[in-house]
This record gives sequence, structure tokens and C-alpha cells, in this order.
Amino acid sequence: MNIKAHFVIPIILCFIICLTSSCIFSNGEKETTTPEVTVSSQAETTEEQAKYSNIGQEEVINSLTYMFGGIYPKDFEKELGHPVKVERKEHFERWYFSIGVQIDVIEENDYPMITNYTFISGSCDLKNDRGIGIGSTYEQVLNAYGDLINPNDTDKNSITVGEQKEGIVFIIKNNQVVSIYMSLGDFMVEYFGAFKPDR
Repeated sequence: MNIKAHFVIPIILCFIICLTSSCIFSNGEKETTTPEVTVSSQAETTEEQAKYSNIGQEEVINSLTYMFGGIYPKDFEKELGHPVKVERKEHFERWYFSIGVQIDVIEENDYPMITNYTFISGSCDLKNDRGIGIGSTYEQVLNAYGDLINPNDTDKNSITVGEQKEGIVFIIKNNQVVSIYMSLGDFMVEYFGAFKPDR
């Protein structure tokens, strides 16, 4: 046997053994069932995400309407007056410092302005339609929202109603809500699609 064969044959044998063992579980069943489980799991995840996205959008709209009269910047101005500061970043950010409210406003040509996200903190004493606001306890949030809470995005430091990008996130410190983040997420795409002018 020459030197090449001496090295090549063991490598080929190792490859065959590895290939064979990777296709079989310890109980002797083939691995072909695994992809089916994965696909099913992905389908459930997508369905679950859609469910929580819808929940999140509805709860954000309900909260903003109750607290500020609607989801448009003009609604905020009607309730709160003109913002103390307006800054152009990716979008327009508007601050109401005295009451701890910041909103991010999307303004596009030919489209009405709409609030992208709202951040509430510190001195804001407003409560939403479920009676939750800054200072509410962890347990009060759990009781107020129940099954609408997304367990995948919730822990001892935050509670997510819906999804983080489409919903309400309550930031918790010392068992109390210290800030609230509300985002409409993909609702914005639907919104701007609905208002798309004929060209």
C-alpha cells in the first residue's frame, strides 16, 4: 500500500461513519422528521407574531387616544399645547419636558403627519385607558393586560403588550413602571399605504 492510500482510506472511512451517524438518532430513527417539526414551529411563530402585532397596535391606539386624544401630532398639541422642543433627526422628535412626554413624528410629502412612537417617563401623571401609568406596579400591569402580554418579550424588568416594535413596553424598576414606550410599528406602513396619493 502506498503512502497516499494509507492516508486517504482512513479519511474516507471517517467521512462515511460521520455521514451515517449524523442521519440516525440514538433510538435508530432517521432525522427526516426534524425539518417538519421546524417548519411547523416557524408557522406557529409567524401566527403568534401576527396575533401580538394586532394586539399591540390596538392597545397603542387605545392608549394614545385616551391619554392624548388621538394618534396624530395635532391631537397631542390640542391636549398638551405646542412642544417645548422640536428636533429633526431621522424623523421629527417633539418634547413636552414638563410632563415627561416625547413623541417621534413621521412627516412625508403628501401624507398627513402621524406619531411613530411615544415615550413617557418621569413626571408624567397621565394614566392610559386601563388605568396604567408611571408608578403603577408590576402586578397592576399584569392584572390590567392579562393574556395580551407577550410572554416572549416579558421579564422582571419589562412587560410587553403586543410586540416591542408594535405595542406597549412598560419598563420596570423596583417593581414600578418608570417609563412607557408605545410604537405603532407596521401600522405605519398600512397607514401610508392608505394615504398614498394617485400619481
